[in-house]
Amino acid sequence: SIYSASKAAVVAFYETLRVEVGSDIHIMIVTPGFIESEMTKGKLLAGDGRMLVDEAVRDALGKLFPLYKADRCAQSIVKSACRGERYLTEPAWYGVTYWLKTVSPELLEMVLGFMHLYFPKTGASSKIGSTEIKTQ
Repeated sequence: SIYSASKAAVVAFYETLRVEVGSDIHIMIVTPGFIESEMTKGKLLAGDGRMLVDEAVRDALGKLFPLYKADRCAQSIVKSACRGERYLTEPAWYGVTYWLKTVSPELLEMVLGFMHLYFPKTGASSKIGSTEIKTQ
């Protein structure tokens, strides 16, 4: 919930900034979906600074969603910025969530609720090997 709220706040901030600066500065808002990254590979830092892999996170993300390649996402961002676009959602199929939120918010909440149950819980401690991990 904190991640989603902060993402919404950032989008609202840049939309407001767009109004304040007018056409002097072009602002494109990018909302990436599941992009292949360290996080989607389940990598995280332990309290002692060691890099660990949470296989449950990695496996859950890999099973539920196709991960978009970071270099393809970067190319899309550059092309969209050069075209002067105001918004970009990558991968494009991820934009269905905005449509679903408008047309049937209850269905979107049901899908997100399922994902919340399916994904490993955060905000609790878990063990990877003999190391206890605190996630937030």
